[in-house]
Amino acid sequence: MTTMRMITGLFDNRDEAERTVQDLVASGAATLDQVEVHAAEPGVPDHHQGASLRTLPMPPEEHHIYAEGIRRGGFVVSADVDEAHVEAVTAVFHRHNAVDLEARQHEWRGHGWFGWQEAETDRFSTYGGDAVMGPRPDPDARPTRVR
Repeated sequence: MTTMRMITGLFDNRDEAERTVQDLVASGAATLDQVEVHAAEPGVPDHHQGASLRTLPMPPEEHHIYAEGIRRGGFVVSADVDEAHVEAVTAVFHRHNAVDLEARQHEWRGHGWFGWQEAETDRFSTYGGDAVMGPRPDPDARPTRVR
């Protein structure tokens, strides 16, 4: 049985997100069916932006961070890939400037953002700063943030 991992990253603009998707597919690490792009939806109030992220397997505080990135004009790319492709996918995310979430949160907090108020960090392990990785489809899986 193949283990699948969901790799997720925040990008500051559409071009970076689109180039990431193109490179994932061109490299053979993912197919278009395995990749999702989440962005702001016209006409949706700010506090509801990023609602589509709820389908991704990550802790609630990660959803909140990515949703804030979308609310601020960013794009979230997620790829559901075979575990054997995790390093290649992570390299593509880095090459196209996936945001360092820890640094970005620090920046946002410096401008008054409160962030997630109720972390459940005991259920999830993290590593690094710009992508979250977790098995699919097990909802109790322990995703890992990849830097």
